[in-house]
Amino acid sequence: MSLRVAITGARGYFGSTLARHFQAGGRGVAAWHRGAEAGARYELGGGLGSLDWASVGAVVHCAYDFRARGWEEIRRVNVEGSLGLLRETVSRRARFIFISSMSCSDGCQSLYGRAKLEVENEVLAAGGAVIRPGLIYGDPPGGLFATLCRAARALPVLPMIGTGKFPQYLAHHDDLARLVADVALGHLVLSARPHSAAHPQRILFRDLLRRIAAIQGCRRPIFLPIPWRVIYAAMVCAERFGLGMGFRADSLIGLVRANPAPVFDLPEEYFFRPFPAGLIE
Repeated sequence: MSLRVAITGARGYFGSTLARHFQAGGRGVAAWHRGAEAGARYELGGGLGSLDWASVGAVVHCAYDFRARGWEEIRRVNVEGSLGLLRETVSRRARFIFISSMSCSDGCQSLYGRAKLEVENEVLAAGGAVIRPGLIYGDPPGGLFATLCRAARALPVLPMIGTGKFPQYLAHHDDLARLVADVALGHLVLSARPHSAAHPQRILFRDLLRRIAAIQGCRRPIFLPIPWRVIYAAMVCAERFGLGMGFRADSLIGLVRANPAPVFDLPEEYFFRPFPAGLIE
């Protein structure tokens, strides 16, 4: 009987993509997420006693609880919750693969990045693997990429975060799923450091929006530059009054202050396709 792979956050954008990848290859999947029934229900910061560990040979930890606010709550829920899962996985002699983010690096300023970095260090010390994806995209779109697609379709004039000259690195969800699957199944052993996972082409945020608009057949957007700190302040105020905007103020920091110099050193057979150029010229 082949071992199953457990995926936390299995209903999220990448978690669900990864689950489909394993299932298409005939691999059993334990989908752990907040909406699951007993035996599969998983919530960061909650107990682990109800999880079904039978035949689980690897855990891919994709889950992150964005409902947590403030560093103390984020650390309690996302950091301590992740470390509890790590310890349980290690005690069961299963592989642990942590899906981090390219917004995470030494000196990162977002709370999200700080939380990911703290977990990264513990995962590596325990012999697990750390993968830092770039901005994940694919068809159908999800996550932040889906938000950018909706904005490019709906608005002829787009508010631009500052000059929009901060770099992005894109990772197609199928390419990322192949990489993570091979690590989870033991086909690829990563060295004990975080590994950036994206196409190495550097795309400025404003050019990315132009490409997204062109791919969707939309008119070339007109940008209205707004200082990013002004946008950040407005988002913080909205969040204090419980107004959801589909994009968090802390995520804005991660977007603007992403890792300025990611290192791409995966084996060459784990390539990431370039993001389509569109018709932006």
